[in-house]
Amino acid sequence: MKEKKDHRPPETERGSAVDELHGKKIKDPYRWLEDDSDKVEDWIEEQNDHTEDILDDSILEKLRPHFERVVEHKEFATPVARGGRYFQLISEPEEDQRKLVVREEPGGKYEVLADPNEFEGVVSLNWFVPDPDGNFVVYGTTEGGTELYDLTVLDVDTHEEVMVIPDVGRCNEGAVAWLEDGFYYQRTDIEDQLEKELRFVELDGEDHLVTDDIPRKKWPLVFTDQETETTLVGISELGGDTELYLLQEELKRILPELEASVMPLLHEGRCYFLTDHETSRWKVLSCPIQDLKHTSIEELDTTIPESDKVLMDLVPAKNRLVVHSLKDASSSISVHSLKGEKIQEIDLPLVGIPRGEFRGNDDKLEAYAVIQSFNRPPEIIKIDARSGGWDSINSVQISNRIPELEVERIWIESTDGKKVPAFMTHRKDLTPKDSPTVLYAYGGFRIPLTPDFKAVLLLFLKAGGVWVQACLRGGLEFGEDWHEAGMRENKQQVFDDYYSVAEHLIETGITSEDNLAAWGGSNGGLLVATAITQRPDLFASAICAVPLTDMLRFHKTLLGSTWTKEYGSPEDPDDFEWLKEYSPYHNIEKREYPPTLIRTAVGDTRVDPAHARKFAARMQKNQEGEAPICLWTETDTGHGLGKPTSMIVEQAIHEFGFLFDRLDVNTKKLG
Repeated sequence: MKEKKDHRPPETERGSAVDELHGKKIKDPYRWLEDDSDKVEDWIEEQNDHTEDILDDSILEKLRPHFERVVEHKEFATPVARGGRYFQLISEPEEDQRKLVVREEPGGKYEVLADPNEFEGVVSLNWFVPDPDGNFVVYGTTEGGTELYDLTVLDVDTHEEVMVIPDVGRCNEGAVAWLEDGFYYQRTDIEDQLEKELRFVELDGEDHLVTDDIPRKKWPLVFTDQETETTLVGISELGGDTELYLLQEELKRILPELEASVMPLLHEGRCYFLTDHETSRWKVLSCPIQDLKHTSIEELDTTIPESDKVLMDLVPAKNRLVVHSLKDASSSISVHSLKGEKIQEIDLPLVGIPRGEFRGNDDKLEAYAVIQSFNRPPEIIKIDARSGGWDSINSVQISNRIPELEVERIWIESTDGKKVPAFMTHRKDLTPKDSPTVLYAYGGFRIPLTPDFKAVLLLFLKAGGVWVQACLRGGLEFGEDWHEAGMRENKQQVFDDYYSVAEHLIETGITSEDNLAAWGGSNGGLLVATAITQRPDLFASAICAVPLTDMLRFHKTLLGSTWTKEYGSPEDPDDFEWLKEYSPYHNIEKREYPPTLIRTAVGDTRVDPAHARKFAARMQKNQEGEAPICLWTETDTGHGLGKPTSMIVEQAIHEFGFLFDRLDVNTKKLG
């Protein structure tokens, strides 16, 4: 790795804030960076200037045209079938945002219902919910990536707005469900997102409160069945158990003994429960909808039992059920009868199906999914639940030629003897040897990392880089046991899994300490921040995106208090002990750290940008080596959802430009 010039970061004022927690004094010299003030804005601007100064303009300008070309392609989300119509989010080349369209048949000619590219400001349309007959659709728009929404209802035939409900706060498609005369939706306080209401609005505009008795740490999901006029409400903590309620005149608790996570499906007169009740890999229980009022857990039928796969999604296909499962962190699909008997397995290559991209059709023997892999751009497939076959109806076409890539699943023994899988991707004509390598991971909140496709990654791979995506404890790749082995007091195991994969890559000669970069975002940003404070010797560079870093105050801002189920609470003396042991912000000390780019965004309403600011300031103060510690703060965007294509390009240029420079990646191979 070549030596870099000495570009010193801006001086950051140190404060005197001290907390006392469980008898221990905790210094927090950069507490003032939590403020929303002109002083902090000035500091952010200085940090962005410093980052721009560090980045090599010649590399950035070399990368720019390649990234601009590689993102110029159509994008498709999975279609949602309602009333013989197919609703879908798509974007055309050179469009910044996805638009909502409707088709009369899958893959056919579309009509545009709503196009954020024509709206004023940086507006994204991230989700929508059609009514069961396909006559109306409600969609959510957010400005500047804040994930605080306005709702719009359209008449699908006329394309006219029926109503607009502004400023509903945090809402998503899981909290929106239609009945014949209107729909349920969640509203949160704009300033305090944990103050929630469940409401019902009629198509004539009458808006009613259903309940505001929703615990601060829990979120509602709503499920309806038009035929029986049934409304089921699930209230759950992130990564925790679900309380089920039947809504009649009021919410009535049902199945109280079902102490587990539950995802209901109301279809053909039955209620199916996808659940981890008394199982790790999930199963499907069911009962007639009419029995929901009085049934007990013992009376539920086991429709699809636990198997060696992890059940991820359950969708209807008329008189069939279609199931998405994981086996060794890759996706599989099977078709079952309404009683649960497996009819057939769908033959798929090594691919992943992203969360939220698996859909069924109440009226036809068909289901839809996005499949993708590291060497396979996303494509929408239509699954025939009668024949077991599938066809591609939409596929992403990359303008740059995709190099021939090899994808290999490797298994690495972690510190406790468990085998951790990782997917390694590189050019097929390349035998990795001391190669520039990125180790990407997440490790938390039941989120599995399956094979996926990143167009911006192609340039790194083409230039001889190796991309390794590790499936650490904390995810759901092998079920709830795998998740629990990486949460709360077991969180250190996630980091140890990560180091085990890194050490394997070095010991086998695939890469070296001088050529290995750490990369992760959000909870994965916490992973990277911890890795470079615990094991800076392992990494030559790091990209730490929208991270949590202060694990003793994370619960005090934005959505942080809803994550105590996953991490533990600093207010609890036992939890405090394990949190302070790894909290990245509190474990920075005078030593040499690898070159690090920390990225956050002004509009992030999930993870407080102060985590990144405080971490960057303390890292810069304690860096004893010459390597730069950079903070880059984006504007007009948030945690990442709905980011415009133009911003994705700028983000890729900054992140890969930083890595290409620090890992000495040969840009001549890009052409």
